[in-house]
Amino acid sequence: MPPEAILVRHPKNTGYGRSLLSGIDRASHDLIAIIDADGTYDPREFGEMLPLTGMYDMIIGARRIEKQTVFVKALRLLLRSIIFYFTSHRSPDPNSGMRIFRRDIVTSGRELFSLKFSFSTSLTVYSCMTNRFVSYVPISYGDRTGISKVSHVRDSLRTFFLILSMGLMFRPGHCIFAQTVLFLFGAALLASFGMIGPGFWGMAAGITWIILHLTVLAAFQAYIMSRLYERLRDRP
Repeated sequence: MPPEAILVRHPKNTGYGRSLLSGIDRASHDLIAIIDADGTYDPREFGEMLPLTGMYDMIIGARRIEKQTVFVKALRLLLRSIIFYFTSHRSPDPNSGMRIFRRDIVTSGRELFSLKFSFSTSLTVYSCMTNRFVSYVPISYGDRTGISKVSHVRDSLRTFFLILSMGLMFRPGHCIFAQTVLFLFGAALLASFGMIGPGFWGMAAGITWIILHLTVLAAFQAYIMSRLYERLRDRP
């Protein structure tokens, strides 16, 4: 007789990631499988992923998406490039909603995962940054049932913020290097317009650029730490 399904209800909609975390909290096994309920994934393809669970900590279904706008393709390429920069891991589909993973991945990094649509991506990034073994299995991707609530701009910005947050924690050297490159690029750009150079006003502009750059960096780091503290404080 198959095991009974447990239905978990929230008093209100608190996000895609929060719903998955509630289900994972009530799971009784070490392996967790998740799949979106919009009809785009074929659950039978879990059969090709299960044999890899003995070797890998996470197996992700890499979608074969045929219809994508140029804008979405560019966002996905940028996302994969940033993940590769921080982790040296080539991820063909970091935000796939069909995957199998070990439960301890979630329990060890719960405070860092997004509670919204970026949950899947944050799970991938965390696994790569903590040197987990991740594999990909090509899967089909069908037409969606219903209307998607994903906002490519909003959710992409949220995803990039999460990656930078984890980068500061696990790859601070990469963040410092990227920050230095941006600083030098900005300084060179200002100098090309004659805004930085010899003389009083040129030096004043250079000092202002340094102060502004350091202020933004400090504010960003303080914001990340405050958000992490809130997640730790509110952890059940």
